[in-house]
Amino acid sequence: MMPLLILNLFLAGQLHTDHDHPTYPEILQGLRDVESLVESFSLSNHIDVIQNDRESTWVKSLDADYTADSKGRILYEAVQQIQKGGSIVSVEKLRSSFDGLKLMGLQGDKTQYFSGRLSSTPSIPWLVDPREFFLKFQAKPISDLLKAKGGHIVGTSLWEGRPVVVLETKINELKWDRRTCRLLVDCGRNFAVVRKSIRSQPLEGEGKDWFDYLTIEGSGYLEIKGVWVPTKVKKEEYTVSKNASPQLLRRYLVDNSKWQINQPVTDTLFKTKFPVNVYVNDEINGRQYKAIEITDQALLDQTSQAESLLLPTHISKSSRSLSKALIAILSLAALGLITTAIILRKKARRGVSK
Repeated sequence: MMPLLILNLFLAGQLHTDHDHPTYPEILQGLRDVESLVESFSLSNHIDVIQNDRESTWVKSLDADYTADSKGRILYEAVQQIQKGGSIVSVEKLRSSFDGLKLMGLQGDKTQYFSGRLSSTPSIPWLVDPREFFLKFQAKPISDLLKAKGGHIVGTSLWEGRPVVVLETKINELKWDRRTCRLLVDCGRNFAVVRKSIRSQPLEGEGKDWFDYLTIEGSGYLEIKGVWVPTKVKKEEYTVSKNASPQLLRRYLVDNSKWQINQPVTDTLFKTKFPVNVYVNDEINGRQYKAIEITDQALLDQTSQAESLLLPTHISKSSRSLSKALIAILSLAALGLITTAIILRKKARRGVSK
């Protein structure tokens, strides 16, 4: 792996000091403008995973569909193959949606979902965040990351035969290494960030080289509504050790397709309904339950059972009259609750049908 790593660092590290490019403020503004262009996006992809530790259990490959918008709402659906050693041991189906307030997740096999999750944290179980292909890095919009970490131009270079401007963030000195982010920006493609990396340099020892321990590289770019997006992405993660050379942990090879920018999205798209008999872990309310279907008839049957329990047949006439009065009051209250539940359920049905 080391020759590939050295070649990778060589290609990304050849810097020039010419000034025939936009200034840093112009690049920062260009990045902000592109980010503001994207109100929503969707894509499909296939991901193959190469992992160094082949004896553990990991996701070998997956096929996924994503939709997201500028409000932070997300829909993720995937089918993934799980491998242990040299064999595929299972196939999992996933669906997660975040509507801006709560995450609703489902997990199952190829035929059905069997478990659900409700959470207030948008922790989508994806291998690679597709927003990092073109809009974000380290979970932040790229322009925000540069502003927060003191971005600046360090030179120019070539990437896939095209001129790019090389940006870095202010060096952060940690306990035993220095770290910085490096971004390669193709200004001729509306400030597309074609390569992102986090770099490390050990503090101990003279002449220690910088190396990239996390990289995201795009290629095969397409322009959609003024935004350049990659059809292929390679993401690599390496070990960071005080005394050992970096070793590849895993590599993700991504083929993207069906890109859409600013397609119409609805509120219902980012909601998930738990199917009947799915066991739900409700992290918001601290409970677990099995999802059931509530029908109009089920509500009426429950009311009838309640009345029979409240009005036994063996009590006296006077007590019976008093109980009937109580039942009348309770029935009116129950009817109000039933009517409200039916109205809400019908409204929910109409919302889904739209």
